[in-house]
Amino acid sequence: MAHYRIHQHKAYYHTESHDAVSQITHLSADRNYIASIDYVHKVLKIFKSTNAEHMFDIDMTDMGDLFGVHLIREAVLITDLHGGKLSKYALSTSPQPIWTCTGLQHPTGISTDESGNIYVTSTSAPTIYVVTPEGKKSDEVEGQYPNNHTYLGREPCYGML
Repeated sequence: MAHYRIHQHKAYYHTESHDAVSQITHLSADRNYIASIDYVHKVLKIFKSTNAEHMFDIDMTDMGDLFGVHLIREAVLITDLHGGKLSKYALSTSPQPIWTCTGLQHPTGISTDESGNIYVTSTSAPTIYVVTPEGKKSDEVEGQYPNNHTYLGREPCYGML
């Protein structure tokens, strides 16, 4: 049985034997799955959302700094903070991405719209990248950083999209 505990705003995943501690840094959930990033072991853990039963892990050692995670249509999106990329993986044990979008400056948060477009925030630029469902960067929306908040036009946008 897996156990979770929260300590100073970080979640830790413990195996039954407690011999390995994994730091869960980010997670995403939908009707069917929960996806969580194990930053220490560079794996993406997939659970059933109905009972939180651990299903499988996806090896993410090819990614640099795992950051954002977002479940979308039987797949998962992951950002690589220092690698400057967004990758889409099938919900399977395969470590090979379906596609990778590169050229993003310190990508972090991920969100999607009803059409499947993907929006990615950046920590180092007041920019929101727009990525097509096929993984192609299609636009960049630039804002400003007054008072440590991102403003797009006149409306403030706090936190991740």
